[in-house]
Amino acid sequence: MAAADIMANHYQYRPLSVHHDQIRLIKLQPGPAEAVIEIEVSHEDCSSNPVYEALSYVRGSPRRKDIVLVRRASSGLASNTSRAKTAQPDPAHTEATTHCFLPVTDSLAVALRYLKNAEEPRKSVDLRYLHQPR
Repeated sequence: MAAADIMANHYQYRPLSVHHDQIRLIKLQPGPAEAVIEIEVSHEDCSSNPVYEALSYVRGSPRRKDIVLVRRASSGLASNTSRAKTAQPDPAHTEATTHCFLPVTDSLAVALRYLKNAEEPRKSVDLRYLHQPR
């Protein structure tokens, strides 16, 4: 894929609500570890007690040489109906665009590949520090 295509469809963060105590979460999509990393992004209110796994990793080099595909979430990350109502899919792209790209560091890509399940989506991982500038 050409660099121009990646930059044209670069993922844009939507700010968290200033009126609600929210966190940004991802759902790591299933697939072989060597396959492209694919995620869904949503915002959830902390008051709904969302279930997620936190990821701690050594940042390493700040260079972002790997790419994560971000797809539009069709529903909330929570499987429970009452919590799904509080999950807010990130409308970073339109219906016509199914994926956009998020550059990540090598160390994060390695961690996400290690966590990826071949069969089932991985429980939400806290995304607060996924793409923090230095």
